Amino acid sequence: MVYDKICPQLNTDDRGSLFELYSSALTYKISPKHIYISRSTHGVVRGFHQQLEAPQKKLVFCLSGDVSDFGLNIDPLSSSFGAVNRHLLSGEAGEGVIIGRTVAHGFECLSEQCTLLYICDDHYAPTKQLSINPLDESFSSLWKKKSPTLSPKDREGLSLEAAKQILLQNLRK
Repeated sequence: MVYDKICPQLNTDDRGSLFELYSSALTYKISPKHIYISRSTHGVVRGFHQQLEAPQKKLVFCLSGDVSDFGLNIDPLSSSFGAVNRHLLSGEAGEGVIIGRTVAHGFECLSEQCTLLYICDDHYAPTKQLSINPLDESFSSLWKKKSPTLSPKDREGLSLEAAKQILLQNLRK
């Protein structure tokens, strides 16, 4: 499972700061095909998402605010299926994560507002997305806010067990 924190070299002076988000010289091994920005307000939870067909490898950077970022192992053959790793990301530091193809991504906005930048190695296919309900009983201890704000799609997401069955069926195809 690839879910590692990225801490770019922050160059600061009296004018502000500069940091490099992406360079082909870095070891991310990703060829961007889809880039987008997500803005959220305090208490919003987004996730857990990954593509079913053509899963995306992603670089996700926090550009502003603070988030609690989560990577959920969705490799149905892994002994650690369902394991969740967490990184706190700060926009001030330009921190991010690299998310592998067997990881579903989710986050919670901890600050008044946050902005995330996604750099993905494949195109987004909304009809081919796996959405796992972030309020599934397996994840109840993750969220700082007791009743986070969710999209209807996330609220109607699959249970972790139902997602595993779909992922196993996908392997058999």
